[in-house]
Amino acid sequence: MATILVFNNNDGGIERYTRAPSDPMPYNIGGTLRVSEFLGENTFGWTDTYTMQAWNQFRSFYGSPVQVDLGFVRMAQISPQDLPRAQHLMGTAFAAGGNLNLRNREALVDAANESGAFSVVSPFRERETSAYFDRRYMPAGTFVTAGLPTLRRGSRNNYVMTAQDILNTAGYDAGTVDGIFGPNTERALRAFQRARWLTENGILGSMEWESLINLRGAII
Repeated sequence: MATILVFNNNDGGIERYTRAPSDPMPYNIGGTLRVSEFLGENTFGWTDTYTMQAWNQFRSFYGSPVQVDLGFVRMAQISPQDLPRAQHLMGTAFAAGGNLNLRNREALVDAANESGAFSVVSPFRERETSAYFDRRYMPAGTFVTAGLPTLRRGSRNNYVMTAQDILNTAGYDAGTVDGIFGPNTERALRAFQRARWLTENGILGSMEWESLINLRGAII
């Protein structure tokens, strides 16, 4: 069984689901996205309702089955060279169409654009085996941290889950991954800021995200 946390963008709630790998993802319409497709090798992951609604909108527009190659990875599971592109696979993006030939994969990218469902659709590239599209936070930050929002005490969302998870993995005790930026998360972040010579203000901004991205290569 797998555990999925979903940040509800409409009411700010954090919802917890327990599903079998063959079950549809929470908020998925028509059973077009299974838990195993989204989570890959993971048994615990997170997303938000906007991302699932974007998938439903795109899938309805496309009108045919879509193979999802990956929908979720933890930051610590991504190789350093892939992080700037793959960071949104931590709950808000999809790599899809790996089973398609070049022509059909290009059509998939076109459909993702035309559907209007996603914030960002990566341009078609022949050398890549999957199409990438996501419902990341907007506006973007720096190039390295594009689409990772500033977080502080009181923040509640799936990006907090990502921050809690990578802080825990790096040895800074942020407590339970629950999507709520509370005192444990703030203490962990402040300790991280001190260790990395960042301004100790308990706010996770672009510099903190970039430092976490750079740090994670040493902790996997």
